Order: sequence, then C-alpha cells, then structure tokens
Amino acid sequence: MTRNNSAFFLNSNFLKRCISYELDNSTCLPQDFDRLLKGKEEILNTDYSCYQPEDIVADIQGKLGCFFQLKYISPENFKLRVYRISNWFNNHPRKESLVEELASFYIPPQAKCTLNRANLYGQQVFYCSSELITACEEFDLQYGNLFFISIWEFDGSGLTFSDYTFGQGGKYDSSSTYTEIKDKIALDVTEEQHKCMDFLHRFLAELFASNQDRFVARDRYLVPAAIAQKDMFNDNCAAVIYPSVKDLYKGTNYAIRADIAAKRLRPIKVLGCLYQGRVGIQSLRFDIKAHGDIRDIGKIEWKMFNNQKDTQLIEQILKMKFTPDQSQKSSSSI
Repeated sequence: MTRNNSAFFLNSNFLKRCISYELDNSTCLPQDFDRLLKGKEEILNTDYSCYQPEDIVADIQGKLGCFFQLKYISPENFKLRVYRISNWFNNHPRKESLVEELASFYIPPQAKCTLNRANLYGQQVFYCSSELITACEEFDLQYGNLFFISIWEFDGSGLTFSDYTFGQGGKYDSSSTYTEIKDKIALDVTEEQHKCMDFLHRFLAELFASNQDRFVARDRYLVPAAIAQKDMFNDNCAAVIYPSVKDLYKGTNYAIRADIAAKRLRPIKVLGCLYQGRVGIQSLRFDIKAHGDIRDIGKIEWKMFNNQKDTQLIEQILKMKFTPDQSQKSSSSI
C-alpha cells in the first residue's frame, strides 16, 4: 500500500468544506504573545501527574491567559471512510478462527477502557484513521502478524470537531488555516492576534501529540486526554482530530465520542490479513486471507479470499490496486 498523498491535505480540504466556525466560548482571543511564550515554558516544566483532568486544563489556561480553540462545524453530506486495525486473536489463518462478532472491532466495554490519548479511564471512544497506512502504523504491526482491517463510513454531517492537526508532514501551515477562516468567523483580527492564534493552535496541537520524551508528565496521555475531555465531554464536540505520532505526523486520526459513533458509523467490510512488512519508506505490504460481510444482526459472514473472484471487489472498497503473488492468495502494497 502506497500512501495517498492527497490525504496529507485532509485537514485543509476539510477546512475549505466547513460551512461555519465557532470559538471556544470560555475565553477571548489571545493577544499577549510574550505571555504565551512564558506560559508555554511553564507548562512544559509542570508535572501534571497528580492533577485532576479539569485542573490540568484550568492550569494550562491560567498559564497561557486563554485557551483559544476553533471548533469546525462540518457541512451536510460530509462522509468519511475510516479504518481500524485489530488483533487476529488466536493468530491462525483458518476460517474457523475468524471473529464473527462485529462488536469485537468496535469500542471496548467501559471497564476495559484504559487511559489513552483522547480518553480518560472508563470513557468510551472510537479510535480510527483516515488512511489505512496510518491505521497500520498506529498498530505497530510486525512481519508475519495476522490482523484485521475493519472499514467504516463515518457520517460527520453537521457535527462539531475539535482539530489538533499540524498540516502536511507535521509542518503547521498557519496561512492555510487562519487566512482561510478569518472572514468566515467575522472577526477583525489584528496582526498580533493572528500571530497569537497561530502560536497557540500549534502549541495545543503539540500538547495533544505529546510523547513521554518531550513532556514532563509521567503518563504521556494524561494531558491530551484532559484536553479531549474538555472538548468532547464538556464542550460537546463529536470528535477530536489529531496527527498520528507513530505515522510521523503524516496521517490523521479521529477519536469519536461513543454516542456519536453508535449513530453515525456504518461498517462496510472486515478483512483478515497477513502483514508482510515495508516496501520502501512510504509503502507497506499485506496479504488478504479472508473478507467478511456485515449482517444486520451484528454478525460477520466470512469467505476465504479468492484472488480471481474477489480482487476487484476489494480494490473498490480499499481504492487501491492488488499485485498478484503466486505464493499467496492476494497481495496488496499500501
């Protein structure tokens, strides 16, 4: 599978399609750049391990003087294909070992929801990626691993999103963001405020994508989870959009609130695959062993993959070409 370069620009294309924008209603526009610089250093040197989530956000807001965040409201008929990777539990490519319950590829039970980048303990969130290659990178696949790809359609029409992406390849492009939206939010933004908005949005995105080696908090997910808590569960955003750290900020992930996922996600297909490793820097290779259709009762009806009969069908679903491999039923480079 070779990366679809057009997906690099998912964020900017998304912005252009948005019909309206709103500001975080808890604060005013940032306008003190020196305070932002000082606040950033203080935040990066604060250990938030013993803080409550709401206190983390309050402390960040206090140090910065604001918590500026734009929320994007999607247009009607906004639908997105998303991908999720799961374990092939017993690691044996036989039909009788395939998982038949669609729930196995969905959100874990509340009791099994541990702290993650966009959820606190016990909070149910559906994680997915806008590109299949990003989903594979997120799962840390190793050569010879058996795994499942579940493919979903997300109906995001009229929903509010909180966006913490940087832009192409981790490079934050402020001109494509605030120049694009300045007129639509009907604000008379000064040059200093524009500079502050750019800096603050970038910094909050960095906080959300923070790793243990670049942040003081002992639990690397505590700060972004607290921010996501504010956005999704306090400010009623449907989902948080953020860059994939494991995909080197090239891909985009979504964390969708469970109640929204239950109403707006439609399963399309499940594939059982064998990971064959990398092909160059931006390509991965896997073999499809089986494909499953979703039935109304939440069951998956599996068929072992037939290269001649099924290749065109899967190509249409994944929007990629397959290369025949004599030693395997089918192969795809992504």
